[in-house]
Amino acid sequence: MLKHACARAVREAMHPIDVAEQLSRLPAQPMAALLVLRVAEDPDASPAELGRIVAMDPALSVRVMRLANSPHNGSASVVHSAARAVFQLGFTTVKAIAAAAASTLLADEVSLGPRHYWAHSIAVASGASVASGVLGIAENEAFSAGLLHDIGAAVLHRFAPERYDALVAGVVPGQLGRMERESFGMTHAEAGAQALALWHFPDQLVEAIRSHHDAVSSASSLTQAVILGEALAERAEPLHLGEGSPRLGETLEALGLASSLERTLVERTRAELAKIEAFLEAVG
Repeated sequence: MLKHACARAVREAMHPIDVAEQLSRLPAQPMAALLVLRVAEDPDASPAELGRIVAMDPALSVRVMRLANSPHNGSASVVHSAARAVFQLGFTTVKAIAAAAASTLLADEVSLGPRHYWAHSIAVASGASVASGVLGIAENEAFSAGLLHDIGAAVLHRFAPERYDALVAGVVPGQLGRMERESFGMTHAEAGAQALALWHFPDQLVEAIRSHHDAVSSASSLTQAVILGEALAERAEPLHLGEGSPRLGETLEALGLASSLERTLVERTRAELAKIEAFLEAVG
């Protein structure tokens, strides 16, 4: 068995990863896909409500934002968030996207990404939306960036699930990027940025995905929201991931923010997570 696994790894390493292809094949999170279908049938539902559900799921966000930003859609400006994309595309189109995503959920080979991927994406999106308030940027853009920040990990996992799971299981905290590069030829941050760039996502979002493990002090405001969001997420809902999370106190200091904000920001992140959970239960 080990011999076969090694041979498969060699074959995979010989072929560069087509990150756009892998991203297009990612399945949607079951709950979100089904909720979109249900809410789209409600005559009293608003585009904002539907947009919020789409924004909770990385795979659905990618599909919806990709279509909204496609040249043939005729948009005069770049769509920066899943919520705005729903307004632009309309219920019927978004429902069709969700239906196509949901139709893949029964396939035996479907994987929703590496361990803790969904929970971590939601937690960082919540933290980033809270961070947006102290950084002075749009909340919906910060939420979308936080939600998509690790989309490259799902891409690498989709390409070689067993190899990526083994890599994550044996990684020393803080060394995930180095090990990803050795095994896949790129980090998850680079894979995510490359895919979103190929699909014409806004430059600032692509950069936030690419640089979310860089120094926070020299990062763009959107990247800072993701980095601070990750620090808040680890305090609000610890998952102890192999990639290592930035320390909240050090991140606040690097951003020139008062350490006294720690408790308030963590509490707000927990409240945001609770709000999302309550929202899912209410419409589920």
